[in-house]
Amino acid sequence: MYKRQGFSYLGLDPLSWEPTFRSFDSERVGFDALPTQARHLVAFGALSVRTLWAAYPDRDPRSAEGVVLIDEVDLHQDAGVALKLPATLRAALPEVQWILTTHSPVLASGASADEVLALRKVTGEGRVELYAGASAITH
Repeated sequence: MYKRQGFSYLGLDPLSWEPTFRSFDSERVGFDALPTQARHLVAFGALSVRTLWAAYPDRDPRSAEGVVLIDEVDLHQDAGVALKLPATLRAALPEVQWILTTHSPVLASGASADEVLALRKVTGEGRVELYAGASAITH
Protein backbone atom coordinates (compact mmCIF):
# COMPACT_ATOMS: atom_id res chain seq x y z
CA MET A 1 0.00 0.00 0.00
CA TYR A 2 1.30 3.45 -0.93
CA LYS A 3 1.76 5.80 2.01
CA ARG A 4 1.83 9.49 1.18
CA GLN A 5 4.76 11.34 2.70
CA GLY A 6 5.00 15.01 3.47
CA PHE A 7 6.18 17.16 6.31
CA SER A 8 5.46 20.66 7.52
CA TYR A 9 7.57 22.77 9.85
CA LEU A 10 6.06 23.34 13.29
CA GLY A 11 8.80 25.38 14.93
CA LEU A 12 11.47 24.86 17.55
CA ASP A 13 10.99 22.57 20.51
CA PRO A 14 11.09 24.93 23.53
CA LEU A 15 13.26 22.59 25.60
CA SER A 16 15.77 21.24 23.08
CA TRP A 17 15.66 24.02 20.45
CA GLU A 18 15.46 21.26 17.87
CA PRO A 19 13.27 21.94 14.83
CA THR A 20 10.08 19.90 14.85
CA PHE A 21 7.87 18.84 11.97
CA ARG A 22 4.46 17.29 11.45
CA SER A 23 4.16 14.32 9.14
CA PHE A 24 1.33 13.78 6.68
CA ASP A 25 -0.41 11.52 9.19
CA SER A 26 -0.08 14.22 11.93
CA GLU A 27 2.77 12.59 13.83
CA ARG A 28 5.17 15.08 15.45
CA VAL A 29 8.78 14.31 14.52
CA GLY A 30 12.18 15.84 15.21
CA PHE A 31 14.72 16.70 12.55
CA ASP A 32 16.69 13.46 13.01
CA ALA A 33 13.54 11.41 12.48
CA LEU A 34 12.89 12.89 9.03
CA PRO A 35 13.74 10.72 6.02
CA THR A 36 17.17 11.46 4.52
CA GLN A 37 15.65 13.18 1.49
CA ALA A 38 13.71 15.62 3.68
CA ARG A 39 16.66 16.26 6.04
CA HIS A 40 18.84 17.20 3.06
CA LEU A 41 16.24 19.59 1.66
CA VAL A 42 15.80 21.28 5.04
CA ALA A 43 19.57 21.58 5.42
CA PHE A 44 19.99 23.19 1.98
CA GLY A 45 17.74 26.04 3.03
CA ALA A 46 18.49 26.30 6.73
CA LEU A 47 22.28 26.25 6.46
CA SER A 48 22.25 28.76 3.60
CA VAL A 49 19.98 31.16 5.50
CA ARG A 50 22.00 30.74 8.70
CA THR A 51 25.23 31.59 6.89
CA LEU A 52 23.71 34.62 5.17
CA TRP A 53 22.30 35.82 8.49
CA ALA A 54 25.73 35.51 10.12
CA ALA A 55 27.36 37.40 7.23
CA TYR A 56 24.70 40.15 7.15
CA PRO A 57 23.24 40.42 10.67
CA ASP A 58 21.34 43.63 9.89
CA ARG A 59 19.65 42.33 6.71
CA ASP A 60 16.91 39.91 5.88
CA PRO A 61 18.80 36.82 4.63
CA ARG A 62 16.26 36.41 1.82
CA SER A 63 17.60 39.59 0.22
CA ALA A 64 21.30 39.02 0.98
CA GLU A 65 23.88 38.27 -1.68
CA GLY A 66 26.15 35.26 -1.46
CA VAL A 67 27.47 32.17 -3.15
CA VAL A 68 26.29 28.73 -2.03
CA LEU A 69 27.89 25.52 -3.27
CA ILE A 70 26.15 22.20 -2.73
CA ASP A 71 28.06 19.13 -3.91
CA GLU A 72 25.97 16.25 -5.33
CA VAL A 73 22.81 18.20 -4.53
CA ASP A 74 20.57 15.49 -6.00
CA LEU A 75 21.92 12.74 -3.74
CA HIS A 76 18.93 11.00 -2.07
CA GLN A 77 16.44 13.10 -4.08
CA ASP A 78 13.94 11.61 -6.49
CA ALA A 79 13.77 12.85 -10.08
CA GLY A 80 10.75 15.09 -9.50
CA VAL A 81 12.47 16.95 -6.68
CA ALA A 82 15.79 17.17 -8.55
CA LEU A 83 14.05 18.71 -11.56
CA LYS A 84 12.48 21.49 -9.47
CA LEU A 85 15.40 22.08 -7.10
CA PRO A 86 17.33 24.77 -9.06
CA ALA A 87 14.24 26.96 -9.51
CA THR A 88 13.12 26.41 -5.91
CA LEU A 89 16.49 27.43 -4.46
CA ARG A 90 16.59 30.51 -6.72
CA ALA A 91 13.07 31.51 -5.65
CA ALA A 92 13.88 31.07 -1.95
CA LEU A 93 17.12 33.10 -2.05
CA PRO A 94 17.09 35.08 -5.31
CA GLU A 95 20.26 37.09 -4.64
CA VAL A 96 22.36 33.97 -4.07
CA GLN A 97 24.52 32.47 -6.79
CA TRP A 98 23.85 28.74 -6.55
CA ILE A 99 26.56 26.31 -7.63
CA LEU A 100 25.09 22.82 -7.70
CA THR A 101 27.22 19.84 -8.65
CA THR A 102 25.64 16.67 -9.99
CA HIS A 103 25.95 13.69 -12.28
CA SER A 104 22.24 13.93 -13.02
CA PRO A 105 20.92 15.09 -16.39
CA VAL A 106 17.54 15.51 -14.65
CA LEU A 107 18.90 18.19 -12.32
CA ALA A 108 20.70 19.88 -15.22
CA SER A 109 17.48 19.98 -17.22
CA GLY A 110 15.83 21.79 -14.30
CA ALA A 111 18.01 24.83 -15.09
CA SER A 112 18.08 26.87 -18.27
CA ALA A 113 20.74 25.81 -20.79
CA ASP A 114 22.75 29.01 -20.29
CA GLU A 115 23.13 28.17 -16.57
CA VAL A 116 24.68 24.72 -17.05
CA LEU A 117 28.39 23.95 -17.33
CA ALA A 118 29.76 20.43 -17.70
CA LEU A 119 33.30 19.23 -17.13
CA ARG A 120 34.21 16.01 -18.94
CA LYS A 121 37.43 14.08 -18.77
CA VAL A 122 38.78 13.16 -22.20
CA THR A 123 39.33 9.41 -22.18
CA GLY A 124 42.97 8.42 -22.38
CA GLU A 125 44.26 11.99 -22.61
CA GLY A 126 44.18 13.08 -18.97
CA ARG A 127 42.62 16.44 -19.75
CA VAL A 128 39.23 17.95 -18.98
CA GLU A 129 37.00 19.80 -21.43
CA LEU A 130 34.38 22.41 -20.57
CA TYR A 131 30.93 22.34 -22.20
CA ALA A 132 28.35 25.10 -21.88
CA GLY A 133 24.72 25.53 -22.79
CA ALA A 134 22.82 22.81 -24.62
CA SER A 135 25.96 20.72 -25.16
CA ALA A 136 26.48 20.65 -21.39
CA ILE A 137 23.06 19.06 -20.88
CA THR A 138 23.07 16.64 -23.82
CA HIS A 139 26.56 15.15 -23.56
